Amino acid sequence: ARCASSARVLSVQSHTVRGYVGNKAAVFPMQLLGMEVDPFLTVHFSNRPGYPRLTGTTMDAAQFTEIADALRENDFLPQYTHVLTGYARGAELLRKLGSLIAESRSANPALTVLIDPVLGDNGALYVPEENVPVYRDVLLPLATLITPNQFEAQLLSGVEIACAADAARACDALHDRGVPIVVITSLDFPADGNGDDVRVLFASDARGRVAGAAPKRFTIAVPKVEGTYVGCGDLFASLLLTHFYTGGDDLPKALENACSTMLAVIRRTHQAGAPELQLIQSREE
Repeated sequence: ARCASSARVLSVQSHTVRGYVGNKAAVFPMQLLGMEVDPFLTVHFSNRPGYPRLTGTTMDAAQFTEIADALRENDFLPQYTHVLTGYARGAELLRKLGSLIAESRSANPALTVLIDPVLGDNGALYVPEENVPVYRDVLLPLATLITPNQFEAQLLSGVEIACAADAARACDALHDRGVPIVVITSLDFPADGNGDDVRVLFASDARGRVAGAAPKRFTIAVPKVEGTYVGCGDLFASLLLTHFYTGGDDLPKALENACSTMLAVIRRTHQAGAPELQLIQSREE
């Protein structure tokens, strides 16, 4: 096991004034678990979608470059042990992000990178379509771990997922793009005899395998909680990154810990009837 305080995360994703999505969902849990976190905001919005009004600003590639240049000139890049990415709008910004990650890894070859390829869900994109090939061709080869949902895994792998065997094929296609660890965070088909009351997480670990050997596969059945909860992917990615580090890169243990906390937060949010994740109230989880 490693001490979390020896880690520093550059967390590149959205920010909202109200509610818990993007960096608002990711930074607090990582800090609570002992990680140093530097939030890099790709958007600054009043709130998440779903309220009567949403306003704010979106960072463009030039603004991203300005911040990145300062991080470089202040010699901060070699200090990062981890990079976590989430929601970002523009393809050009994503390319700049890829360059920043590559430069950070050059400065620190042990850099761990978790890419959450935030593209869409339930069959619909909520970013420009031009983002898809940038994730696939630029960012995925830089990743240590990726955490797509089912829709995103299908988009990035080109494999339609209707069963566990399809999920394995999708993971293999993503491994072929250079990603050591793929975690598909939610599958909408019954697997291993589970019914409609669970959500299945499917993970594939190709680290250290010999040529021709199959990756290690893991599935976790997480009970579904009635309702819609926004920010879960952002929270899950931050928990997984933290537990993966503090647990000595033990993927099954990190997945179990992340899923356990996620379920506790969602259940507490459901019990409260709250519109936003109950992060503060769940800090003991």
